[in-house]
Amino acid sequence: MAIPDQKPYKYLPIVEPDGIRLIVLKTSTDKATPVHCSIVHTALRHAREEIYKHYTALSYVWGDANDTTFVSGDGHRLQVTKNLECALRHLRDAKRILHVWADGVCI
Repeated sequence: MAIPDQKPYKYLPIVEPDGIRLIVLKTSTDKATPVHCSIVHTALRHAREEIYKHYTALSYVWGDANDTTFVSGDGHRLQVTKNLECALRHLRDAKRILHVWADGVCI
């Protein structure tokens, strides 16, 4: 789903030796609505309890890696594969924000 009015997302470097990125997936009651998320940086040693309680790992490398679309990441266009966009759309919860680690975005 194109998000034409937003600037492209710029990844910040991971600076901590044990640093990771997580996708903070916003809530939605409608699977058809565009995906909105934030990208947060954390270090495993600082967030061990929070991550382990609320963290979903997603490896989605299937299909054509060149078949891409956009989601809204921190108010910017974040390019992802259509498979990841579909997975995020269906993982969304109506009532709670989810933390997701997806290899194509978080590495």
